[in-house]
Amino acid sequence: MDDTGKSVAIIERRDGNPDLPVRSCEWIAKLANAIGTTFTTGFSIPTSKVLMKGVRKTKYVRVAFCGDEKDATESAEAFSRIYNDISQWALEYTGIAAKNSYCLGVCRGLQDTAEREAEEEQHSTGGTKRT
Repeated sequence: MDDTGKSVAIIERRDGNPDLPVRSCEWIAKLANAIGTTFTTGFSIPTSKVLMKGVRKTKYVRVAFCGDEKDATESAEAFSRIYNDISQWALEYTGIAAKNSYCLGVCRGLQDTAEREAEEEQHSTGGTKRT
């Protein structure tokens, strides 16, 4: 039985404004990496570009997780929830650079935690990979 799965989280503009692009920030990849470490999944982030007033802009960002079917699904669901939470928390900061810096810091903390937990799990299982 093939248990390989793929699940996708899609980031779209919250305000629904079709004239403005979705920002594909560096922290999105950092968050996907932390989620991938937690659930032992891989990820890719292809973007969808469309013409907006004569300029190619990002309409939405897809974050695709692959691996064990259950883990891929849980990765996409966790990514969506955490992405929305971080985006909401970042509203307290003024300016793109400040918001991005905050989001990167949160993702770094998540990555550190995921790596530490993976290492602890590997030690507790005698070095065997989790399934």
